[in-house]
Amino acid sequence: MTAVAPSSQDARLVLHLLDGVRLARNGAAVSGKAMQRRRLAIIVLLARAPGRVLARERLLGVLWPENSPEAGRRLLNEAVYILRKEFGPYVIRTQGEALALDPELGCDVDDFLAAVAAKDWATAAAIYTGPFLG
Repeated sequence: MTAVAPSSQDARLVLHLLDGVRLARNGAAVSGKAMQRRRLAIIVLLARAPGRVLARERLLGVLWPENSPEAGRRLLNEAVYILRKEFGPYVIRTQGEALALDPELGCDVDDFLAAVAAKDWATAAAIYTGPFLG
């Protein structure tokens, strides 16, 4: 896994999606406001999206379908603000009407899939700690 782009926190972030969901900074689980379930869901959805990019409207439809577009957009903007404040401005970037997750943010699923593609079964077995989102 590689390091996150430099930020005010200068910390390595890794998203764990095998055997549950958690975000770790320098190996320690992250807690606090940034880990509210919908904020964490933004990171998870972006991490598994093709190219780690999703349209804002898609995120709104998944996370705040019951809200008006204006209210949903406000909630999404607030969530992204809190995530950037906690993890630095490079973790989630704006690309027009889409949001992108930093490609350098580590993810156990990506590492697992790379090990399987390389037929590195020992590494794949070591990374696999349980079912996806288990």
